[in-house]
Amino acid sequence: MSEKAQKRFDHHGKTSRGFLDSGKILSAIGIKEGDRFLDLGSGEGYLSIAASQAVGKQGIVYAYDTDEKAISRLRKEQMENSIALLCHQLRTSRRSFLLTMRA
Repeated sequence: MSEKAQKRFDHHGKTSRGFLDSGKILSAIGIKEGDRFLDLGSGEGYLSIAASQAVGKQGIVYAYDTDEKAISRLRKEQMENSIALLCHQLRTSRRSFLLTMRA
């Protein structure tokens, strides 16, 4: 990912990018092609994007967050990386946002 793209991940001034290795995390939990992955509190989707590539076209990633700006950034990242969006649900009354995608 480009440096410019990484700078977008500033969810409330915090991000997991600097201290979490998405490859190690996904490998440790054994995610593979065809799996389903739920990222609760996904923020801008650091793990969701990596997981969508790991599960491939047969798998599904659910990215859930209560911050509309974070999900908007994830949506932009999803489009830039040509990741298929299966469903984008917004519930503004309860402030929950869900993105469903696959590679």
